[in-house]
Parts: sequence; C-alpha cells; structure tokens
Amino acid sequence: MRRIVLTSPGVLDFQIVPDIDEKQLGEHQLLLNIKRIGICGSEIHSYHGQHPATLYPVVQGHEYSAIVVAVGKDVSVAKAGDAVTCRPQLVCGKCAPCRRGQYNVCENLRVQAFQADGAAQDLFVVDEDRVVRLPEGMSLDYGAMIEPAAVGAHATSRTDVRGKNVVVSGAGTIGNLVAQFAMARGARKVLITDISDRRLEIARECGLIHTANVARMTLKDACQETFGEEGFQVGFEVAGVESSVRSLMECIEKGSDIVVVAVFAKDPALSMYYLGEHELRLTGTMMYRQEDYEKAVECVSDSTIDLAPLVTNRFSFQNYDNAYKFIDSNRESTMKVIIDLEARPSVVGIGELVWDILPGGPRFGGAPVNFAYFAHKNGADAHIISAVGKDEPGDRAIKIMTDNGLDADQVQTLEGRRTGKVNVMVDDDGQPEYDIERDSAWDSITVTDGMLDLVSKADCVCWGLLAQRSEISRASILRLLDASQPSCVKVFDINIRQNYYSKELIEESLRRADIFKLNDEEFELLAGLYGVSADSLVQELFATYSISLVVLTFGASCSRIYDRTGLVSEVATPKVKVIDTVGAGDSFTATFVTDLLKGKTIKSAHKHSVEVSARAVLVQNEEDKLPHQVVCRGIQTVQTLTFGVCFSYFG
Repeated sequence: MRRIVLTSPGVLDFQIVPDIDEKQLGEHQLLLNIKRIGICGSEIHSYHGQHPATLYPVVQGHEYSAIVVAVGKDVSVAKAGDAVTCRPQLVCGKCAPCRRGQYNVCENLRVQAFQADGAAQDLFVVDEDRVVRLPEGMSLDYGAMIEPAAVGAHATSRTDVRGKNVVVSGAGTIGNLVAQFAMARGARKVLITDISDRRLEIARECGLIHTANVARMTLKDACQETFGEEGFQVGFEVAGVESSVRSLMECIEKGSDIVVVAVFAKDPALSMYYLGEHELRLTGTMMYRQEDYEKAVECVSDSTIDLAPLVTNRFSFQNYDNAYKFIDSNRESTMKVIIDLEARPSVVGIGELVWDILPGGPRFGGAPVNFAYFAHKNGADAHIISAVGKDEPGDRAIKIMTDNGLDADQVQTLEGRRTGKVNVMVDDDGQPEYDIERDSAWDSITVTDGMLDLVSKADCVCWGLLAQRSEISRASILRLLDASQPSCVKVFDINIRQNYYSKELIEESLRRADIFKLNDEEFELLAGLYGVSADSLVQELFATYSISLVVLTFGASCSRIYDRTGLVSEVATPKVKVIDTVGAGDSFTATFVTDLLKGKTIKSAHKHSVEVSARAVLVQNEEDKLPHQVVCRGIQTVQTLTFGVCFSYFG
C-alpha cells in the first residue's frame, strides 16, 4: 500500500509498504480504506518545521474520509462498506481532564499526523470510539472536512452567541466555518474579516453576507457599518496575528467574550490591565470532542453548513508534495486542498516507439507504448515520451496513439530519422525473437520543456534499457527521471533485448527506480552480472539500491512480488493456450502499477495484473471454453464479447 511520510521539515517521502492484515484487528478496531484527505494549516507548519509538537518522521493526514474494509468482532458503530470519518486524537483516558470528559485537553494528548502516524496511507486502523459514520450519499470530500467543521462547532460552543453580534477575524477555512456555525447557533449578525478579497468572496458564497477587508478599512469602521450603535458582543480570533486580537479587544463591548481559535506562531503581548478594566472574557478552544464531530456531520448533512465553496484545489495522492508547494505559493487564494486517493494517476512511458514486423504483418507498439496503453485501459491518464521519423509510419503511429486515448504531445517528429522498426520472429512456443533496426528516431530523443513539465507532474514513469542504447536518448531519459518528483513512482522494466545492456546501464537505472520488473531469463542474466546466485539476487538488489519492490515473472509458471521484508505475493500463471507473448509483460506491469497508484493492495494488484496478462496471450481458455481468439500487441481496439474479451490489432 501507499503512504506519505514527513521525514523531516520540507521532506515528504512517498512509500510503498506492506498491506495491513485485517486479521490483526482488535475487538474494537476498524480497518479503513482512506479515500480523501484534507490538508490543514497545522500540517503546513509541520512541513516547514514551525510546529513545535511535531515528531519526525510521521505519516501525514488527520482530516479524512474512508470506507470501512473490516471491523473487529465487538464493533457496533459501523460495518464494512460504510463511509466514515474519525477524530485524530489519541488520549490517555486517565488524567483529570479525561475523567471529566474533557479529553480534547488530555494531559497526554497525541494527535495523528503530529505525534502519531496519520491517515495518509491506503489502509488505516482506528479505534471504534473515534469513528463517526457519514450519512449515505454524503460527499467523501465533505467527509474529509468534518474535522475542520468540528473545530468550528466546538469553538462556537465555548460561549453563547444566540441573539448576539459576532465578529470573526480571519476568513480562512476555519474562520469561515466558525462564522457559519455562529450563524447556525443563532447569532444575530456575523461579520467576517480578512485581508484577502478572494477569501471574503468565498465567505459570501457560503452565505456570510457581512464581510470587510481590514487592509482597507479599520475594524471599528467595519463594525459601525455592520452593527451600527449595537456593537458586537462575541469575537473569534482565527487569524493568529497580534494586531488582530488587539483590534478585537479594542472594539468589542465591555463585558464581552473573545474566543481564541488560532494557533499563534509568536505569543501576542496583550494588556492584562485593559482586559480586566473592560471585564473581557478571553477563552481558549482546543480541537473538539465526539459530540462536535456529530454536530458537524448533522449540519453539513442538512446543508446548514455549506462546504462546497471551500474546496478550492485537488491533488492526487502521489502529488502530496506538490499540494504543499501549491499552498505555499497561493496562500491568499487557497482554502481547502483535498488529496484524492481515487484520482486518475498520471503515467508516462519513456523510450522506444516501433513498428513490429510480425509473421502476420506489421503491428505498432514498443514497451513504453504498450505500458501506456494498458495503464490507460486501467484508468490512468497515459502519456508517451519518444520520437518518430517524419514519415508515413510515424504519422500513422501518432494517429493510432491519439485515437486510443494516449497523449502523444511529447513524441518528437525528427527530420532525417526513420520511425523505429523491429523484425519479430515467433517460435513454436509463442516466444518472440527480435531484430531491432539501428539509428531509429527513438535513438535521438532530446529533452524539451514540455517533457520536463510532464514528468514533473507525473505520478509514475516507466522506462527500460532498449532506448538507452544510444548516448543521446540515454542522457535524455536519465535527465527526465531526475526531473520527476520524489513522490513519482519510478518503474524500471528492464526489457533486455539482444546485446543492448551492460551492468553500468542497469545500475544507472536501478539507482533511480522504486519498482524493478524483470522476467526469469533477465533474472538469471542479472545474477551472473552481479556474481551472485539466483537465490540471493533479490536480497542483493535491496541491499544495494533503494527500490521498494522487485517484480519477477516466470512465464507459464508464476510471478512473485518481493518487498524489503521478503516475498509478499505469489500468483500462479493461468493455464492458457499461447500463440504470442509479445506485450504480455507490458500489460502485467501497467496493470500492477496503476492498481497500486489507485490504492489497491499489492496482492490484489498482483492478482489483477496476472489476469490481464493471461488474456494477452491466450487463444482458448481450456477451462472456460472461450471460443474467441485473444491476442495482444501494442495498441488495440477492445471489444466486449459474450464469452470474453477480444483484442484486435490496428494494422
């Protein structure tokens, strides 16, 4: 499964780790499949090393929604399939505040994503007493925003706002929600202030009609305009700025309440004499309790609280780091940023693009294209980086790719170069032999700004050895890999062809890889290159490189997935009648990786990839008696038939 770890300030590490076994659940625990995560301002502080209570390394994510996968035998709050959200507080239950029911200020409080691992992972175990079930039909985006909504619910419960005029200083996500809850709890009028016109515009979209930009007018003048001679009796400080809380104290009526919601980077210097002389009540508020979560769910569900305008941006799970950087660069215009663990991943195949000259005629493909095609069929946005000649085969290749939903914008068309061609002979066992033409267009891939931009946003890149046979393309491929984000999953599908390999080339790629894919023949060859036995090669690879997974296929026998703990999955290859294995390995890799990117477990992704690759080589399944020929090579049209799936080539 995937997870995001803040290893130190400014460093987010995308990891693939072993799945959580539901058999390990305690009696009162639930196993959740995380679907959405909201990014909180406090996590931004942690990211910048400005949150003093953050313990590194720590898994991110404390605002989230999820689907229940499994429950312990004594769980009653939810069942498998339910949508839920959960409080991130871990409390001792023994200290004086806990015994009073004020566990939100537990003497030993730990908060997930700060002092304990959070929910930024596909699977997450929680205790029953922190779970709140979401109503059927509630948006999972909204479910991930129940946490900040609960902050607003709790803050507005700290004083009585009914029939009173209220000022909320700060129109970020929390300030907006505090203002909405103040209205919901019966405030007469609510004025929300900020220095950002965009945030105030969003506030008005949420039904908060009284707004003021205090960069252009004083709070006193804004209150006079909104409340007249009535003034205001409750203030909520959500900006976290000394001048803001001072203004509230100076403008609020004597004998009134100010609730401090914000976390201040630096303690403000306030006049205790003024506080006492005006008999102001300065009240703190800390997070929430279970009843606040339940109140938030109720108010969001009945549309008393409007969350829709607050979701301003979305990022895929693999782009977690980019989400933080985006927030840093767009502070004033950004409200709630949602990490969508179900978002379509963006994958890029880099390398050769060829016409295979098969006994049955020419077929278009190449490992990167095959990978991209099957990734697209499995729900990814798929892109190709390669090159073709300025010739008819090149024009035709680009048309085939675009017609089949692949992005070919970064496929270069080169003058004076021929589109790649491979002569393929298939033996009696369906195994291909290759004669690859030299000096093809894909031997001269040169990096462009468009390519760099594409890989910098990609969730996954896949490459092999063949396109590195030329110094030009090899240098370009390595540069593109180095331009990808740390969160990008880098898949090295070795694809050894003829004599186009060396230990040095392999090592260059392995140093950049997260997942290493090879077949049994390549495995034996590599063991010889490294001077180790086949039995010890996997351990040697993990000891030498930072790869997370080794994917090993044994043709008609089985395939195996290893992580750093050892063998994690083995699946037997289905017994099918084979006529052509060309492209089967690419279908396996693409399906496996895109399943992981979508949050599936290693075992389920493995099983699915085996099923897909089996369809790519069979003529007739002896068990199911499928009557239709199913072959695979490169770009294909997919037809759903009565008894199976047929892949028919473009020629």
